Amino acid sequence: MTAIYEKLGVQFMYPENWEIMDEDPTSEPRSLAAHNETGAFWSVTIYGTAVDDDEIADAALEALREEYEDLEVEPVAEDIGDFLASGYDVHFYVQQLVAAARIRTLRQGDQTLLLLCQAEDREFERLADVFHAMTLSLLQSPAH
Repeated sequence: MTAIYEKLGVQFMYPENWEIMDEDPTSEPRSLAAHNETGAFWSVTIYGTAVDDDEIADAALEALREEYEDLEVEPVAEDIGDFLASGYDVHFYVQQLVAAARIRTLRQGDQTLLLLCQAEDREFERLADVFHAMTLSLLQSPAH
């Protein structure tokens, strides 16, 4: 079953058994995340003005580099719905497990979105369609 998040000028669908963590609604940029009980998560940061997509993606990648060693990084560009997104596919070790993350940036109107999803590698494969559906529901919503 799905639930609908509809706050902070944002609307998207997510699995009803996932928890939402949203930031202070007055902060800029706006940021929120949905996560499940295993620690897998999908997050979006919304910049109210168009900012440099590459700089945001690089900053997110650098944050991962500061937290984890030996990242395997692949630059990526892909269509998500009607939008061209760019960023990175990343693999790294967390304790003794391999984790996977996707960093994507895209522009929607005068906003720039930073999307990040992360999970243990095998779980990521299982959740890839869930992450994609959440992203599409965000991009197709009239809320922002």
